[in-house]
Parts: sequence; C-alpha cells; structure tokens
Amino acid sequence: MKSVLDQYTAVILMSTGACLFGITDIFVKLLVDNANQPAVFILMIRMLLTTLACLAFMYYRSFENVFTGPPEVRGLLIVGGVLRVIGVGAFYCSLRWLSLGEAVSLWYITPLVTGVICSVLLKEPFTPFEWTCGIIALCGVVLIAQPALLFSTTASETVKYPNRMHGVFQIALSVLGDSFNKYLTRKIGDRAHSVQIVYYFAWVSAATLALVSIFFSDARPNLDTWNWTCTIYTLTLAICGSIGTCCQIRAVQLAKAGRISLLFYIQMPLTMTLSYIVFGDALNALGWTGSLIIVGTSLAVAFSKDEDSHPAKQNYVEAAGEDEEENVAMMEEPTFGQPLLGGERVPPKG
Repeated sequence: MKSVLDQYTAVILMSTGACLFGITDIFVKLLVDNANQPAVFILMIRMLLTTLACLAFMYYRSFENVFTGPPEVRGLLIVGGVLRVIGVGAFYCSLRWLSLGEAVSLWYITPLVTGVICSVLLKEPFTPFEWTCGIIALCGVVLIAQPALLFSTTASETVKYPNRMHGVFQIALSVLGDSFNKYLTRKIGDRAHSVQIVYYFAWVSAATLALVSIFFSDARPNLDTWNWTCTIYTLTLAICGSIGTCCQIRAVQLAKAGRISLLFYIQMPLTMTLSYIVFGDALNALGWTGSLIIVGTSLAVAFSKDEDSHPAKQNYVEAAGEDEEENVAMMEEPTFGQPLLGGERVPPKG
C-alpha cells in the first residue's frame, strides 16, 4: 500500500508550485511598479538563470543529451518552450494594466481551458465532478476580480488601472499559452525529465526575449532605477520560479492535466495576502468569500479519487496489451536519466 506522500505526490508538487509562483508574482510586481523595469527584461534574466541552473543539475546527474534533450520529443519541447514564453510573458505584461489580484484571478480560467483542450486532443476524461469544481472555483474568481460589468468600480481603482482591457487581452494570451503547454507536457509524458522540459522552456524563452529586447526599446532595462535591491528581487523570483515550474511540470506528468491544474487555485489566498501586505491591494468581503470557495473546491479535487492518471503507464498499457504486466510494473517508478514511453502509443520492443 502506497504511503500518503506517494499517493498524493502530484497534489503536493502542484501545491508547492502554486505557493512558489505566488511569491514570484510579488517580486515581479515590485520590479515592474517600483523599479519601473519592463516585464520582458525581468523574464529574460529569470530564464537565463534558470537555464544555467538546469544545465548544472543535468551535468551533475549525468543526463544524456544534456543540451538537446531526448531526440524523439525535441520538437515538442521547443514548441512547449515557445508556448510557455507566451503564457508567462503575457501574464507579466498584464501587471502594468491590472492589479496583482485581478491578474491572478482572471488567469485562473486556465484549469478549465486546460481540461477542455486535453479532453478533446488527448481524450482525457474531464468528469462532471471536475467540471463542477472548476465552474464553482471560477465563480470564486469572479467574486475576487469583481469585473466592472457585474460590480461597481471605485474611482481610485479606475485612476490606478485605467486601461484594464489591455491587461485582460494579455491574460487571454497567457491562458491559451499555458493551457496548450500543459497539453504538450502530457503528450511528452515521461520521455523527458521535468528539468529537461524546464531547460527547453528557459533557453527558448531567453533567446526569444533577447531578440525582443533588441528590436523593441520598451523591453530594455531601465538602468537608472536598477540597484542591488533589483538584483536580489530578480535572483529570488528566478529561484522560486524555476523550482515552481519543475514542480508544476512533474505534477502534470503524473496526473491528468485538467484535474491537477485545478489545484493551482490554492495560489490565490497566498497571493491575495501578500498583495495586501506589500501593495495594499485589499480584498473586500466578497473577495475573501471567493478565496474560500476556491480553496474548498481545490481541496475537494485534491482528495477525490482519480485512477490511472499516469500518461506513460496508460499509453504503454494500451499499446502493449495484457501480456506485458511485468514491463508495465517497471513503469511505476520511472528512471529519469533515459527517455521512457509515454505521451505516444509506442508498442513494446520484441
């Protein structure tokens, strides 16, 4: 019988990633608002540091194909890296037009979009229970974001963030990029280590953002306001973001993307609390009610039963048939130095 830790590994990883991303968001907002640094530059520095950290880890663990990754999934890794650039970059850019609470709240439509995409393209079941939890959680998001169409907006909020529709458009791009990235992560399965996936995301991001910085002056750093505090903020968000991304990717590899993504809602209470402490973006009673709703639905998903969610094992069983029980059992504890079956239906050798 598996231990509680083993049984809820994906839940623990996604929860840890959510908390780390909440901390990352705070430091990004500090750099964007207080130091007037462009989001593109912040993300580029973070990705450069992440690339170096991933390379060091892979060399230390003696990975094969350190620079290029597993040959059979290189194309998917590159596309996934581009999608992550869109997802994270668009979110960072939205912070110029939205409060941190609004940006995070609106981004939380991602789990539902991810569930739909993986249900259609990977035939992963997105159960009525998961749909219900997602919709209820989305109602909680509405209570927190309190869009002007449904709620009255105070004059001070309007002055502070006058061009909210720009931020909403950026969030829409972020949601699509992140959702399709999770789809590709499930498709890759265990054929790539989570650190290899993060490495591709990091270097593709760094290269793309470096080109953006060359051609667009708005993406270049503001050296007049850069100081040691900015350096500390950048190092902190790079560490938290890198570890959080690894946790998130491994969680998606272990469990259905739509289902496990619902657990990312638990980032909300932490982000709202930190946003209030650091920026004074206080939530009203409706906002905190929405946070409690989100936490409740996330816990319901976390402790509900979900069988056979491991992509590598699922696809191997379908391809190998019932006579390969021993080989299937070997996949319960994958060894990540080598590419494994998963994501594609590859028949067994021999």
